[in-house]
Amino acid sequence: MKISLLRNLLVWLAAYFAAVLLICPTALAKTYKIKTSKDVYAVGETIAVNFSGAPGFWRDWISIVPKGSPADDSGDYNYTGSGVHQGTMIFNGKSPGDYEARAYFDYGSLGYVISARYSFKVAPGKSSAVEDDSQQLLETGLAEEARVPRSKAFMYFLKTLVVQSVAPKRNPELDSAEIQDYKFSMEGYHLGEVVSLDADRFDAQSGHKALWSPIQFLSEEGLGIFFLEPYSPQKIPVLFIHGAGGYPQEWQYLIDKLDKDKYQAWVFQYSSGMRLNWTAEMLDMGLKSLWVNYSFQKLCIVAHSMGGLVARKFLDVYQDDYVKLLITISTPWGGHNAAKTGVTRAREIIPSWYDMVPESHFLRSLFKTAGKQQPPYFLFFGYKGKYGIFTDGNSDGSVTLESMLDPQAQKEAVKVYGFNADHTGILAKPEVASTLNEIIGSY
Repeated sequence: MKISLLRNLLVWLAAYFAAVLLICPTALAKTYKIKTSKDVYAVGETIAVNFSGAPGFWRDWISIVPKGSPADDSGDYNYTGSGVHQGTMIFNGKSPGDYEARAYFDYGSLGYVISARYSFKVAPGKSSAVEDDSQQLLETGLAEEARVPRSKAFMYFLKTLVVQSVAPKRNPELDSAEIQDYKFSMEGYHLGEVVSLDADRFDAQSGHKALWSPIQFLSEEGLGIFFLEPYSPQKIPVLFIHGAGGYPQEWQYLIDKLDKDKYQAWVFQYSSGMRLNWTAEMLDMGLKSLWVNYSFQKLCIVAHSMGGLVARKFLDVYQDDYVKLLITISTPWGGHNAAKTGVTRAREIIPSWYDMVPESHFLRSLFKTAGKQQPPYFLFFGYKGKYGIFTDGNSDGSVTLESMLDPQAQKEAVKVYGFNADHTGILAKPEVASTLNEIIGSY
């Protein structure tokens, strides 16, 4: 009886909002802001795209394409990140020509609808005389012909409210059985392969595939601990581990700031939709194999977001002493409410969500290894964020401070560093790079 009443209420609400959308044509004409920092760039010059007003969905993205390209041309693109409403997106330089920066907000439901656009040029040896330091953004919005059909908006709203809200809770053991016992062939493990960070397999699209289609990603791409340059016994390896839905190219700025005479960057690319115990064990297997081949005596680990959980669990598994340092950035030690909502409400459950639920068995198992000697640990967190549906309290826009500053993590840390940055922007902060290099240089 209660379920029936709930369904009726939700349908009534859906009908009400649909009527509002039908009566008010401007309801879908949201205004967004996007603008490049210059109108004319030199060939190869880094391009900065400023944006604001983004809804903060995980599939919001910004792209740069040749002017006149069709709407479904993704071009050179980057996701803005879940919970991010404004910021600056940095793109590599382009060859001469006329270009357009485009915003695709709420791509998951709207598809290739251009929410905002801004035109600029790339000219040989030329650049606009003054950079737009004020970062004043051009106000744009959905063009009349590009607005989402109201019928589509209604159906999406109905699906979200009714279908997802009354979806039956699925059995965690049944959902994760195949994943938990997944047998991975080491033939698909890329160990020590030298690959450029610009490679397609390291981009945002691969990161999202690894989260939402973990088995498919493993069968097509495989796991990898990749080298970005040929191995040198004179350089200390620094292993970078991305988070959920993350990808190695997110580390571009911090890797560029490493002292290349002393350190060599490695990246661990994994299927972030898999259970975290499994991923930690795979990391252990991969590093053991590399150690046998190269006999490195020191290894520093730098991990972002959920990657910090993987790294910490790995330290409980491995039995050697070559890991000399762990630095985690914006790691949700206390879990994430979005994972809890996904496990209880979503029709398709990402296996790693189970481990991210606050008070999950996995999270309770961290910091519990009695007598296990751990390497020095430093905790980085960001505090530039707003309240959100899944962040009940102060946050970095994606993870709450309460979760990042879990007492157990703080107790284990040698030192805790806070930065005025959001969840992904922290990876491109000069003060983060300088602090990281200072710490690495002392071990």
